[in-house]
Amino acid sequence: MPPQLRDCVAQAQPVLHNLNICRITCEIDEAFIPALDQLRLDFNASVATLRTALRKVGENAFSIDASAGELSEAASNLSMRTERQAASVEETAAALDEITATVKSSVARAEEAGQIVARMKASAELSETVVKRAVATMGEIESSSREQSTGFAEINAAVGTVDQGTQQNAAMVEQTSAASANLALQSQALNALLATFQLGGTVLSPRHATGRTSAGLAAA
Repeated sequence: MPPQLRDCVAQAQPVLHNLNICRITCEIDEAFIPALDQLRLDFNASVATLRTALRKVGENAFSIDASAGELSEAASNLSMRTERQAASVEETAAALDEITATVKSSVARAEEAGQIVARMKASAELSETVVKRAVATMGEIESSSREQSTGFAEINAAVGTVDQGTQQNAAMVEQTSAASANLALQSQALNALLATFQLGGTVLSPRHATGRTSAGLAAA
C-alpha cells in the first residue's frame, strides 16, 4: 500500500471506531492526498448531517415527552372530576328515587282516602254536601300526586341518561390516560436510545423540555 494511502487509512480508522461506538462528534481533520480529500470532506459532511438529524430527533422526543406528561396529568385530573361528577349524579338519582317512592306512596294514600270517602258517601251519617266536597278534595290530591309522580319519573329518567353519559365519559378518559401514558413510555424509550449517541454539547433531559417547543440540544 502506498505510504500516502496508508496514512489516509490510519486517519480514518479511529474515526470509524468512534462512529461504531456512537460517538458522532468525530471528524477527519487532517487532509488526505488531493485525489482522496473529497472523500474526507464528504465523510465529515455526512457525520455532521447525522449529528444534526439526531439532535432534532432528540428535541422532538423531549417535547413529546413533556407534552405526554402534561396530557397524562390533564387526563388524570379530568378522570378525578368525572368520578366526582358520576358520584354526584348517582346521589341525585338515589334522592329522586326516594322522592318518587314517596310520591307514589302519597298517590296510594290518596286513592285509599278516596275509597274511604266513597264508602262514607254511601252511608247516611254525613250530609251530601260535605261528602261531595271531600270527594272533590281527594280527587284533586290524587290528580296532583299523579302529576308529581309522572314529573319525577321523567326527571329520574333524564338523570339516568346523564349518568350513562358520565360513565361513557369516564371510560373515554381512562382510554386517553392510557394512551398518553403509552406515549410517554415510547418517548422515554426513544430518549434512552438517543442517550447512547455522543453528539457533543449539552443534552437536555426530558424534564427540561416544556410545552410544544424545546430549547433543544446545545450546538456542538
